[in-house]
Amino acid sequence: MLKMTSDHKYISAAAHRLQHRRAFPSVLASAFRWIGTGIIGFAFLGTFTAGALSGASADLVLPSETLEPFDNFGSAVAVSGNNAVVGKNGDNDQGLSAGAAYIFTRSSSAAPWQQVAKLVGDQGGNFDFLGGEVAIDGDVAAVAATGDDDVANASGAVYVYERNAGGPENWGPVGKLTAGDGGPNQGFGHAIDVSGNRIVIGALFDDLEENFGAAYVFEREGDQWVQKARLEPVNPASLDNFGIAVAIDGDAVVVGADESDEINDLRDNPGAAYVFERSAGGAGAWGQTARLQANDKRANGRFGGGVGISGDTIAVGAKGQDGGASRSGAVYIFDRNSGGDWNQTAKVTHSGAAESDGLGEGLEFSGNAFVAGAATAKSEQFDAAGVAFVFERKEGGQWTQVDRLSKPGPRANELFGLRIAFDGDTVLAGLIDTEASVVQEAASGAAFSYVVPVEPPPPPPPPPDEDVFSGGDDLGGGWYESSWFGFYNTNFDPWIFHAEHGWTFADSSSTAEGMFLFDLGSSGWFFTGENLYPNLFSFNRNAWVFYFSGTSNPRNYVDLASGEFFDQQ
Repeated sequence: MLKMTSDHKYISAAAHRLQHRRAFPSVLASAFRWIGTGIIGFAFLGTFTAGALSGASADLVLPSETLEPFDNFGSAVAVSGNNAVVGKNGDNDQGLSAGAAYIFTRSSSAAPWQQVAKLVGDQGGNFDFLGGEVAIDGDVAAVAATGDDDVANASGAVYVYERNAGGPENWGPVGKLTAGDGGPNQGFGHAIDVSGNRIVIGALFDDLEENFGAAYVFEREGDQWVQKARLEPVNPASLDNFGIAVAIDGDAVVVGADESDEINDLRDNPGAAYVFERSAGGAGAWGQTARLQANDKRANGRFGGGVGISGDTIAVGAKGQDGGASRSGAVYIFDRNSGGDWNQTAKVTHSGAAESDGLGEGLEFSGNAFVAGAATAKSEQFDAAGVAFVFERKEGGQWTQVDRLSKPGPRANELFGLRIAFDGDTVLAGLIDTEASVVQEAASGAAFSYVVPVEPPPPPPPPPDEDVFSGGDDLGGGWYESSWFGFYNTNFDPWIFHAEHGWTFADSSSTAEGMFLFDLGSSGWFFTGENLYPNLFSFNRNAWVFYFSGTSNPRNYVDLASGEFFDQQ
């Protein structure tokens, strides 16, 4: 039977899956997809476990066009399932260093990446640097242009693209985002992340007079992206680098400030990370709920230079902290307890740590694992060639290093791991200071893809035995009758068979107050609830529709926005 639960972590994980709804109609694959990631060493509350290396091989990712010297292909990377975006902020097609980004897709993690689109700005301009930061979630890609001048000189902007915008499988522009209070040289777009219908954007120099920094949250409303919040610490301070790194998962945002001062302490600039949550400010407003620091914070530890969040777990990189060696770097794990507080539960370090490796500046979560770059580490004795490590939370809660990744044929100062992305079983790394092929006369950049086999995360604990659909009477044989939802059968949970709607997938975060249903009868995702039904929000139409109860084969609706009558066929 479909259940609801009071376990916050279970609901958060389910809500995170809902944030990827724009990736549907591949929802069926996503609903049952294993979330995996590659990994290599770890320290858990002072202990260390080194896992076996998977030996993941690197696949070169390049655009179909010839790269030119100093194109900076690989200036930023992001991956979501079988879609990836790679920035090239030195591209000159729209102007000198106007920039660009490329969309790549593949049929499976074993298949090669194929370029399907080149993304450019609306008009382009010299030194827009489009592609300096990128993010992707399902069918939504965000590409920053920190040098864009629309608001003021080099105030910055972020372009949003969606698949199927402008035609089937076409990645077309759907919005250009700027800060509502933008100013010159703001750094808007220095860091970006996407989660479903929300985008968070860091602006490293938001207030030029004080250099406070800020982060902005945008949400989709219909076919528009609208600024919903400007985030700043409760006690902002100049030159803290607030906004240097951002991450979002559902209703929670983490913002790094790796130069943050320690208040009333002699320690100098250990860094911090801030947690903001929706409704913490009241009535749907975003508010700060935590300020995170390392238990062993030190001066110039650069805590907050990389951040990631997955459900009730946050990872914060600190490349200047002492790990296995002086300033070898570390990643700190914070878990939310039942009271809603965030507590440090692990300090994760890498095997073979050496002085000034810098672990944690490049950082990204994927499900129950994360990848962290050590960009200034040696690789095959080349200084600052860089490496990356993948860590996975094993049964019992320990974080274990399971893989070590590097570029084939490393060179000095390539900084592998600085630009890194991770989703499912795939790690993507960008390198701007590398020669990707023998035809290049100078470094023009490249990206490398790795498939890192790991175990899928354990399933969430079963929720309490409580029927999601309130007012339901057990009729036997798996059949129920709800006073508001009608007759349905739960024998194939999480699929239900409804007497009128047919086969329907109910997301595990659904409750009577808010249900997300995938309609197998071609109508896609719906949102409804006990106080709404038979009104349903159709994500296919981006509109509220009214269902005429008692109709089936076909079911009849009216689109409340247009007044149009239609059926599911």
